[in-house]
Amino acid sequence: MNSQETASSSRLEQIVTAAQRCLARDGYANVSIKDIAQEAGVAPGLLHYYFDSKEDLLVAAVQQAARRYREEFFSQLHISPDPARSLATSIEWVGRKLKEDPTWFLLLFELYGLSLRDERIRAELLRMLREERAMVTDVVSEILATSPERLGFSPESLGTLILSVFDGVSIHALIDPAVDPVQNLSMIARAIKALLPD
Repeated sequence: MNSQETASSSRLEQIVTAAQRCLARDGYANVSIKDIAQEAGVAPGLLHYYFDSKEDLLVAAVQQAARRYREEFFSQLHISPDPARSLATSIEWVGRKLKEDPTWFLLLFELYGLSLRDERIRAELLRMLREERAMVTDVVSEILATSPERLGFSPESLGTLILSVFDGVSIHALIDPAVDPVQNLSMIARAIKALLPD
């Protein structure tokens, strides 16, 4: 990568990061290209150089945040040689992450709402959700490899349930400060661990 490509990549990163901050803080409907440009410290025309629309910028912002989130989450899923312990640790990590930095969750919920009316955003969200579900399902499959009949339902079903719980607890915690995501997800982690074979 030459210096011009490096500068271009750096500017693009700067714009996408600024978009994440604006979208998480103000919501998609309340953010303009001009707002994002101002947050990034660049001219609005530069955003149009990289992105055809605000929707394209939203997708890029969510993709970048999702990559970082998945990398961190994936590292939690493999923190221990014991897959059940790793799953419990990763569930508890989600609660801590939500408390420390809710940006990913705020972006995700923006995307959920927009995906109901925009087919392109829906397709991107569906791709991301399937990737996350596959990651969790792989760990659940490892855990159940010795006795899959113990639960009476598929690893895919449990993977979907776990991700749905993340969303449910996250939305409640974002709306109601009295909801402690760490406590709630730790309780869920213990309940799921109790279901799984030793």
